[in-house]
Amino acid sequence: MFRPYRVEIDHAHYGMEGIARVTQWKPSLVVMDLAMPNGSGEDLLSVLKFNPLLKDIPVIILTGVRDADAERRTMLQGASSFLRKPLDFRQILFEVSRFIDLAQRGRE
Repeated sequence: MFRPYRVEIDHAHYGMEGIARVTQWKPSLVVMDLAMPNGSGEDLLSVLKFNPLLKDIPVIILTGVRDADAERRTMLQGASSFLRKPLDFRQILFEVSRFIDLAQRGRE
């Protein structure tokens, strides 16, 4: 769905892989779930926010986790946004556009 906006997307399928990819790639934005094998999303968020080289990367939490306190905890840890699944693509598009100029990328 992001193809028209010409954003480069990388995937990690589990928590520790996510930490390695973000450390190596240093993306402009991280979108992640809280429920991941081999390291929870909250663990990954903590690692990112405590690393001086990565702490300023915005993190959007996109999750189906129904823990009523998860939003508060992750926002206190430094998440930039918290979205619950299922969601409409326009919601994630809006949140991503808060951190990346998608309009400009779509014209390039």
